[in-house]
Amino acid sequence: MTRRVPPVLTLIRAPERAAVATLAAATAIARNALVAAHPHLACEPTGEAIDRAVRRLLRRLDRLERDLDLYVDADDSLNPLDDDIF
Repeated sequence: MTRRVPPVLTLIRAPERAAVATLAAATAIARNALVAAHPHLACEPTGEAIDRAVRRLLRRLDRLERDLDLYVDADDSLNPLDDDIF
């Protein structure tokens, strides 16, 4: 998964979309850091407190990503020209 920090033009034209894009990028960074720091996630849950906490965080990051995608889809349907480069 690749997420990019929004360009300055997006910050100027659509600050709310820039905030959503920045949050999406931060979500991707957090996910990658958690997975890299806890390679045991590919295995069965261990039941340890840290394992449960990391898996809970990853589920919450998944929900956040889905919600951000839903927001972008809804915003695109209302204002399809917001993301056009000028």
